[in-house]
Amino acid sequence: PWHTPADRVVINPEAFGRLSDFGRQVVVTHEATHVATRADTRAWTPLWLSEGVADWTAYRESGRRPQQIAPELTRDVVAGRLPTALPADGDFAAGATGIAQAYEQAWLACALIAGWYGTDRLVAFYRAVGAADGQGEDRDRRTDRLLRGELGVGLAEFTALWLAENGHDVTLVGRGPQIMKGVASTDALAYSERIAKAGMTVCTNTTPLEIVDGGVMVKFKGKVRKIEADTVVYAFGAAAQHALYDELKGSGKEVYLVGDAKGPAKIMDAIYTAYKLSIKL
Repeated sequence: PWHTPADRVVINPEAFGRLSDFGRQVVVTHEATHVATRADTRAWTPLWLSEGVADWTAYRESGRRPQQIAPELTRDVVAGRLPTALPADGDFAAGATGIAQAYEQAWLACALIAGWYGTDRLVAFYRAVGAADGQGEDRDRRTDRLLRGELGVGLAEFTALWLAENGHDVTLVGRGPQIMKGVASTDALAYSERIAKAGMTVCTNTTPLEIVDGGVMVKFKGKVRKIEADTVVYAFGAAAQHALYDELKGSGKEVYLVGDAKGPAKIMDAIYTAYKLSIKL
């Protein structure tokens, strides 16, 4: 059952005995976090989030520097082996190549959220992702939607910021005259500061044409050029799905269109459209 809590942590005495006192504390806190968050964790919760939160909790207020918490990732970055995407679930499988880096990358992602927005926003995002209404929804779409609703930035944008923290030189490309259109002014200001601090390049009024070997072909002011890249993270946005509304409306029934079915937006926008409709009714 979804709400059956995990109620125990099983310890391997031999492996546990080889750890330092601090290592034992980290392991027990990590696993205890999984126990505590079991009721808010579902099959559609990405492992980078559930494992990242457990590791972030375990290292919280430990006084350890990022290089000490993520030594394998640090060595990879120094050697030029940079991650290209948030860890996939398979990266956490026992015996997987780079499993240590996967945990460290997940920790970094959650540490960034907590550092940028605070613990409460990280917890709220975790609970929103693991809510029971996620069954059947595409996981990446759900994560993107809830990142926008809870943090004001989509999955692609968050990944870009995370990549920048991992040592990548990042270029943001947008078709419109500005990025973060529709983002709350306070969030937009905070993101702008982070983008500037990370040294990211922003290209507005630029149309992506094609992903090619070694980069992306774009069009700017009528001229086509190539932006060199070893990794491309793309975001196509969202489109309203109102087929059910159209079907019911055609049957002569009294129906109303609200929320994302009317047009992709934030949670508060969806609530407001429902509020206006309730006043009208």
